[in-house]
Amino acid sequence: KLKEDPELILLMDAANGFNNLSRKGMLWTVRHRWPRLARFAFNCYRHKIRLVVRVPGQMSIILMSREGVAQGDPLAMALYGIALLPLIEHLRAEFPDVLQPWYADDGAMHGRGSRVAPCFQELCRAGPMFGYYPEVEKSIAICPLGDQPRLKARFHAAGLKVKWRRGHRY
Repeated sequence: KLKEDPELILLMDAANGFNNLSRKGMLWTVRHRWPRLARFAFNCYRHKIRLVVRVPGQMSIILMSREGVAQGDPLAMALYGIALLPLIEHLRAEFPDVLQPWYADDGAMHGRGSRVAPCFQELCRAGPMFGYYPEVEKSIAICPLGDQPRLKARFHAAGLKVKWRRGHRY
């Protein structure tokens, strides 16, 4: 039974994670999860953020940002992590047997192939509602070489085209 359903680790990444995050959703979640930070976060992110690009000898270019958190902001990691808590909790409630460590927009899933594949499918389905857009093609599945054919077949049947490795830096 165990060999029919081998274990794997799936490393995931989001497309432009910090910029795609729903700012209103982030502020709402921070308000309910960390009320003491809510007013400060609201004051920082209630308006469009201006990025001034200066090129010597030319007019400055001003880019306006309405979504995401500002990279370089000391609070960005904390705000991004809090904003993803509802998504992560949803996945853990649906798939309690899949270990899921998260760090900012990088996540991993460890467990049996029969559980990791549908968990990843659910992340791909529900993630965009939270501003998390998984890049399936950049995701890396790690497992022993002998288990790859069975696991590849399972992921292929689910429509998930990930890269397969015997090892990878995490």
